[in-house]
Amino acid sequence: MKLLDRYIVRQAVGPLLLAVILLCAVIWALQLLRLGHHLAGGGELFVLLGRAVPYSLPTLLVFVLPLASAAAVVYCLGRLTETRQLLAMQLAGVAPLQLVRPLLALVLLAGATAALASHLEPPALRALQRATLRHAGQALVEGLRPGRFRDLGGGTTIYVERRLPGTPPQFAGLLVGRDDGALLARRAKVRLVGEATIEIDLVQAEWHGRNAEGQPVRVRARRLRQRLDLGHALRPHFGFLARRATRGPRPLPPAVACVALGLIAALVALRSRSRLQGAALAALAVALYLFVAELCKAVEPTTGPLALGLIVSGGSLWAIARPTLRRR
Repeated sequence: MKLLDRYIVRQAVGPLLLAVILLCAVIWALQLLRLGHHLAGGGELFVLLGRAVPYSLPTLLVFVLPLASAAAVVYCLGRLTETRQLLAMQLAGVAPLQLVRPLLALVLLAGATAALASHLEPPALRALQRATLRHAGQALVEGLRPGRFRDLGGGTTIYVERRLPGTPPQFAGLLVGRDDGALLARRAKVRLVGEATIEIDLVQAEWHGRNAEGQPVRVRARRLRQRLDLGHALRPHFGFLARRATRGPRPLPPAVACVALGLIAALVALRSRSRLQGAALAALAVALYLFVAELCKAVEPTTGPLALGLIVSGGSLWAIARPTLRRR
């Protein structure tokens, strides 16, 4: 690698890593806000987070690397423009394609990483869901506090009056509120069955609800066993992670997206006079690309985004290399 290529790569590697870390941290913070109250109370929360971060890393890289690549290219070329280094390189006879070549190599490396992460994404997300659901079930059983309502999600709330000694946990005075009614019991035992199912053994229970005609109904039972599927309540809180868990590996679209967004950013940055102007124009171009990619995904989910990425990559590369071709 030539000296100029090494210098440009060094200018872009730092912003690329920083953008990846910041975007991953923001996404994980938002995800933790959705799941935090379900995971608190069972202990070993930091142990779960230590396992969950590696499980979610492939998905985060697939999502983040194209955007981080574009941000790193804009920052690198914008900084070279503002410090007049880019002008000095061009006056020395360096063609735009030569300036973009090391950045393109870095973007291709990011695309290869995204393609590898796409293969690891489905099994990693399934492992993440199993670990999170199991911990959420333990957190619910161990974290029930007398006198406090606990929202389980999915329209289900649980409340206990007093905790009794014994294993599994036993409670005096229990209320399970649901959209279709409420279940009350004098005493109850709560335990975790499987990965994400809560089993409640009730003594002297009453069910208050309404029948098909809308009339109030009360049913009494000396003993009753109720099961709550915590996984069904938690899955909506996984957000885009839950949706992506059902997908198979698609290595080409993330790799092509990295190249396409990187070349768009390079083309905009080379035509801009300042870093701020380049960043604003690149953000608009990237947003437009992502919007059109979503439209292509809706029309043809397999080849639409891939074809768009190849067209954008080829067009951007031709636009960057055109001044060089004219001089020759």
